[in-house]
Amino acid sequence: MIISQDPHLKKLKLALLVLTICILGKVWSNLIQEIQILKPFPEENVYVKGNNLAPRIQQSSFSEAHTFINETISGVCKPVLIEHIGPLKTGTTQLQIEIVYSKKWVKTLWSDRLEALRTVNYREFNKFVTKCTSVTHQSRRDCTIWKKVEASYKKASLKAQESNCQVRMVHSLETLSNQKFIKSNYGMIKSLLRSLWKEWDTTVVLFYRRFDEWLISFYAQMRKYGFMNVIGFYEHYYVREQNHMTFPVFATKFIEDTPVVADILGIHGVYNDILSSKNNDTAEGDEVSRGGRIGTIQVLQFHSIHGVEQEFLCNLPNATVSCERIQNKNRNGQSKARNTSEKLPLDLDFVVVQAWNDGLVGIDRRQAQKLLETKMVTANITFDDLPEDCISKDHENWIWERALTSEKMFGNPPLPEIEFRQSFDVTRKKFCSVNAVAALKNKMFRSLFDDCGFFGNNTKLGTNW
Repeated sequence: MIISQDPHLKKLKLALLVLTICILGKVWSNLIQEIQILKPFPEENVYVKGNNLAPRIQQSSFSEAHTFINETISGVCKPVLIEHIGPLKTGTTQLQIEIVYSKKWVKTLWSDRLEALRTVNYREFNKFVTKCTSVTHQSRRDCTIWKKVEASYKKASLKAQESNCQVRMVHSLETLSNQKFIKSNYGMIKSLLRSLWKEWDTTVVLFYRRFDEWLISFYAQMRKYGFMNVIGFYEHYYVREQNHMTFPVFATKFIEDTPVVADILGIHGVYNDILSSKNNDTAEGDEVSRGGRIGTIQVLQFHSIHGVEQEFLCNLPNATVSCERIQNKNRNGQSKARNTSEKLPLDLDFVVVQAWNDGLVGIDRRQAQKLLETKMVTANITFDDLPEDCISKDHENWIWERALTSEKMFGNPPLPEIEFRQSFDVTRKKFCSVNAVAALKNKMFRSLFDDCGFFGNNTKLGTNW
């Protein structure tokens, strides 16, 4: 007797067969893609000294560092590492958020065989500084975070080598140029970084920002922390000395108390020493062929009219796709500026805090600033009409000399000295802060606080400390 097969069972078997074929096809497709990724680039696309760089970059240390990417150590190619370290106040956060660690740019960067190297974040790295490099007694150091750093670099190195070093790694961490990190234990830091980078073809990338403008922005950043509490606002009247200094006091401490200035001139000197042949007493293998150097430094321009993103991407070797995308983005006006520190009401805050100390204010700090600003506009009073404290002539000359030296070394092209001086004379007007105590002794100005709006029921007061 012949038993007819259930038609539903036939359909089920057919569906399973189709599904199996689809899965096998997908697996095969993915395998082909992996094989394509591991294939070497065509010879004309391989980065050789100075290839595919703008003329002004061809003479920079970037091209000197990257000789041939098929360079080998014990038969294994040497992977390329682009290590962007800032310094502070040169657009690092913007570059990280918008490009290096942005999900929107992963595919574009990969098209140029560039990949972000992800390791510990700046908070973890700060803990490493606090628990390890800043600790005097070796037995009390906790350097476990550094092991995570080494592991992530090693993993990235192996991944790059699997592609015959066609894949190049990009890492961005401003903390590497942080003053606290550099001065915590310089000998130890030098040893750790040389050990970390010696297996790479390393280029340390710095952005140059003219020193006078950088110093003003750095000061604003320090003041910004004083405008914040745990929820990110500055409603309270808590004042910490380091976040509530006038510019002259800040400049004095900066110039006289700082062993390593965290601008590009100072950071460039530090990393030139870390990467240089002066350390060749420990050089071996490939380091010897480089004269002991384990890498080099590339300086880019913060003041580029195209912005830091385009300056960075278009000066990477063989980053054609990424460069074209950022150029198109800038042409369409899609680039974003992220600089909030310089818009802070610094002088207003000095006056409002002093007025609170004098018992003239009873509302929260932000409201008092806004109300005072309105009252000053109505009364046609500006801060130019009020007493101010400015830096000494000696300190002004020190800032000028450092700014001029940095411009001659890193400006591309550097401004002529006469033109640079004219620009400096405009900037130096910001080397002052309002003298809030003296301003509140002016009867006309003090009368602005007679407005009952400076008192209210929603008062949040604190203790200055």
